[in-house]
Amino acid sequence: MTPTMSEYFEAWKNSRFVAGDEATEKAFVVASRLQDIADILGGLDLIYASVKPQIASVASAQADQTGQSLQSLHEFAGDAARRGVRRPPVHGRPGRDAGQ
Repeated sequence: MTPTMSEYFEAWKNSRFVAGDEATEKAFVVASRLQDIADILGGLDLIYASVKPQIASVASAQADQTGQSLQSLHEFAGDAARRGVRRPPVHGRPGRDAGQ
């Protein structure tokens, strides 16, 4: 799923929301791409939960850390999709909230 999420991040990064006047993405993809990423991570979280026992039998600490990291990333992406994200500075201007 990494190549897919990479494409989604690129579409988001190149959107007018992030890139401003230098946007190369024609479609408004901010919310949909962030939600797509959150959905992918939710699926990966579910898959990981089913294989974690096998991983834990070999490397318990790493299994816990990986599960926690994946869950945190999923929660972050879902939260960003729900409320919008703070965009980075564009052309030296300070970032703005998505709702502005």
